[in-house]
Amino acid sequence: MNKNIVVIGFKSSGKTFYGKFIAEYMGFDFIDIDENIKMAYSNVQKRISIREIYKKIGKKRFRLLEKKELEKIKDLSGIVISTGGGIIEIPENREILKKIGQILYLDVAPEIIKKRIFEKKELPAFIDKVSFENLFSFRKKIYESIADKTVKILSDDIIKNIIILKNALAIKNLSEICISPGYNTVKKYKERILDIVYKCDIIEIRADMIVNLDIKELISLVDILREYNIKVIIKADKRLLQYIDIFSLRNELIDIDYSYVKNIHLSPENLILSYHDYKKTPDLKEMENLYKRLNEIECTYKKMIFNACSINDVFKVFQFLSGKKDLISFCMGEKGFISRILCKKFGSTYTYSGFDNKITAEGQADISVMKNVYSVWSIDKKTKIFGIIGKNASKTLSVRMHNLLYRKKGINAVFLPFEIEDNEIEEFLLNFRKYDFKGASITMPFKIKILPFLDSIDDESRNCGAVNTIINNNGFLFGYNTDVYAIKKLFKNIFIKDKKIFVFGAGGIARAIISGLIDCDEIFINNRTIEHAEIIAKEFGAKVVLSNSIIETLNQCDIIINATSLGGLFNEKKCVLSKKNFKLINGRKIFFDVVYSKTKTPFLKYAEEFGHEIITGIEMFIFQGIRQFEIMTGKKINYKIFRNNTMKIIKEKWKVYE
Repeated sequence: MNKNIVVIGFKSSGKTFYGKFIAEYMGFDFIDIDENIKMAYSNVQKRISIREIYKKIGKKRFRLLEKKELEKIKDLSGIVISTGGGIIEIPENREILKKIGQILYLDVAPEIIKKRIFEKKELPAFIDKVSFENLFSFRKKIYESIADKTVKILSDDIIKNIIILKNALAIKNLSEICISPGYNTVKKYKERILDIVYKCDIIEIRADMIVNLDIKELISLVDILREYNIKVIIKADKRLLQYIDIFSLRNELIDIDYSYVKNIHLSPENLILSYHDYKKTPDLKEMENLYKRLNEIECTYKKMIFNACSINDVFKVFQFLSGKKDLISFCMGEKGFISRILCKKFGSTYTYSGFDNKITAEGQADISVMKNVYSVWSIDKKTKIFGIIGKNASKTLSVRMHNLLYRKKGINAVFLPFEIEDNEIEEFLLNFRKYDFKGASITMPFKIKILPFLDSIDDESRNCGAVNTIINNNGFLFGYNTDVYAIKKLFKNIFIKDKKIFVFGAGGIARAIISGLIDCDEIFINNRTIEHAEIIAKEFGAKVVLSNSIIETLNQCDIIINATSLGGLFNEKKCVLSKKNFKLINGRKIFFDVVYSKTKTPFLKYAEEFGHEIITGIEMFIFQGIRQFEIMTGKKINYKIFRNNTMKIIKEKWKVYE
């Protein structure tokens, strides 16, 4: 994983503004030390400024506050930090900053800083102009002595300064994620120039999608992008072929479909020769034959894109990429999504993303998702691959959670959604072994179905008859069940030996719950498919409850659990019990819902409304996730950190379901 970035510089250097830019550009989290101090020192009623805090407590105590904030974040990874101008005056702070990450000094011209400090009313000066000169000179020597990189800022031109910063950062992999906005007018591209410069290094102009194409307007757009140091690929259609000589003279990189290329003359260094199969991903032999045909025409890159009908098609592309240095290749479609994330690991020159939450091909992700969720730019040949196997896998909280923790812990790994159908699981696990995918979380409907394809399982999986985690150890697949662990942790402070428990559901999660609470007095099960409930009841010595006896049985129980998907992502308003039925439940009981897509499902809202104790599915997700993370990475994770990050993701309104 790449180092953190620490942005230092004098007051009013733009550390916060440019720090936020770097964080967004790299897909990192942003931390402002001054803002953290303000939050710690202020109260709910009144926000207090840094200047007020400094004046109130004095320089010595203020520097200690800065040190305290640095200590809090020194072990984090995947962050960009903006500091106060004087933080470097204390030797201990300088040492901590060096350990945190790469130090970037914004060397802003003193006349610019003076103008910002003394001429803007919203930035009142600490000092007079004579004192400024002395302090500036003193700190500048320290900044330069500890900086890994110095960036000279000589003007207030934001775009030019962003270009200077991007060049200073020199992150090669970011120049290999090509955004493809797909705007239908040149005017729209020009309107979005600042955001384009802000977020990317290379852009595909879909000239084939532009209506009423004006060649002069297109050239002016390319000139603007070049001025801002953005590499341009022009996706041509038949309309553009008549102007090929112009673009060749201008040394533009043109993406032309293989079917058009025989009718044009273009320098090889200007040509991306592309082939698309919108129906399927052919077998490897056919791919190689197509590659040979394209190889007959000199070009800079060959771009060969296929439609994935199964997740297993992506592995054909990974094998096809092997040993080829001039190839851009991945799969389109939802089933091909992981190839867009992983294709560079396996040798593709570029991968492509959407922009402005607009996609130009099925299965494409927005640049913000590529960076902020999957950290695509940091994926290399050593990146370990984990994921979640299931239907609707991309909607789970696990994808965001694990990737966020990998980034914060500095782990070179990525966690992907493996969207799989029942008939694909056996072949997928063969590929899982072959391509050394390291591990996976298992969600519906595979917690039981995956068992025949594993080499061994732990005792908890064997006892409950389901797994939710697999690890690949040199081709040997071992299954775990961290759901059982989570249930035991969740109910450890509740004396269950004399408790009667009612469970709605008969899937893998229901099995884990019953197994984890097997020491209770009695267990009752209700399920839509009675036969499934009867199988579990026989295995665990539980009793099946028919629909006409539910309320009567619930009134005998102490703990009532929803282990179905009702109340989750695709059933948000549904509940295993109607509100009318809740009125019929006597006494105060404990209601627990495994669904964690929101803090309170209808099941829990009704229970709380009628005075019952509730436990959310979020707590179970946290406990099972902590154990799962430790099994997969071999690293410990603090409960508070895991929980805080879980709640952060939920509050950001990710739609999640597992």
